[in-house]
Amino acid sequence: MKLDFNFNEKTHLRQWWKQVYGNFAEIEKEFNQNEDIWLNACTKDQAREYISELAGGSAQLTAALEEFKAALEENGEAAAGINTIMNKRLPFENSITDVNSPDLSVAGVYTGVFENTPGGLSGSVVTLNDTQLFIPDGDSKKVYRRSGYSPAREEWASDWMAIDADLWAQLGEDRSDIEKKQDKVVFGTYNGDGTTDRFFDLGFTPRAVEVFKKDGSQVIVWADQYYHYGGFAVSGGNCETYAGVLLSISEGGFNVHSGTGKDASVLHVNCANNNGAVYYYKAYA
Repeated sequence: MKLDFNFNEKTHLRQWWKQVYGNFAEIEKEFNQNEDIWLNACTKDQAREYISELAGGSAQLTAALEEFKAALEENGEAAAGINTIMNKRLPFENSITDVNSPDLSVAGVYTGVFENTPGGLSGSVVTLNDTQLFIPDGDSKKVYRRSGYSPAREEWASDWMAIDADLWAQLGEDRSDIEKKQDKVVFGTYNGDGTTDRFFDLGFTPRAVEVFKKDGSQVIVWADQYYHYGGFAVSGGNCETYAGVLLSISEGGFNVHSGTGKDASVLHVNCANNNGAVYYYKAYA
């Protein structure tokens, strides 16, 4: 609200009165817009205490509200409704027992409801704008939701939909399955032991493996000699040099191999497992 009294002693009465009139009009507008909040105003802490009293001091209702908000916040319905509840006092009627009563369409919390409820259960109803939540007594794992109340027809457009722990568990399993199917990269290191062939158990069969020497090199060239310290192999495709297979994939992991060979006058040496050398690898699941 922005008021301007303009108490300048030289202001003409006619001009000053117009400003006074404008101030009163602004005050009236502000009051009309916020009357319902002022008449029912309380702090958030008071609102939470009030809701807790209505629920018989049980934390179940509060927990269900938080779960409901988290589940539906993507479409914005629940967050706005709960903000409405938390910032003003709520209508409450113990005598309303029919879940289809038009009175329950008003934003608020209602307990002791047992007529025409989902599954014939008794419980509490939370109305958030045009969305309604039903919480059965003694069962915080199961929550029901419906939306789209029509004042003209005095009925809800949608049927009750169960949102329960089994559904969340299934969603978790689906997400886990998807994550397992996604590409993953496993990083590791090993110290060479000088053996000719060596297997590294990864616990899974990789689709590809890449090996580097600690200094980041895979090939070092010295005069007419090539020293191969690493390379890249894929499932069904070994990494090979003129000295033979350097890197290969097998069931459950990968192998590194040593050996020597010549390409004309050039000497090739596979050094992916030199004794005492440090190597890094990347394995793609």
